[in-house]
Amino acid sequence: MSYIIAKQSKKRKDGTLGWKVRWEWYEQGRRRMRYVPKAEWRDLGLREGMEFEEAKGLMQAVNRQERLRKQEAKRQAIKRTRKARGR
Repeated sequence: MSYIIAKQSKKRKDGTLGWKVRWEWYEQGRRRMRYVPKAEWRDLGLREGMEFEEAKGLMQAVNRQERLRKQEAKRQAIKRTRKARGR
């Protein structure tokens, strides 16, 4: 599961490359995706006027943080399981 910055085929009026935010996940072995509405961008730290590369870098950082959070949760679950077994 991760956020992807997707390029748009048309450029903005000011000549910069347009982009959208896409959320991707896997369900029953198939890739699923949805576009994130602009109303939710602020929660991710994005602004509409950002450049493509800037938004892409920010989403990579968000994805890294999410991955680390999940790894820590798995590690804590293993730790609790071992503690319950008496190790």
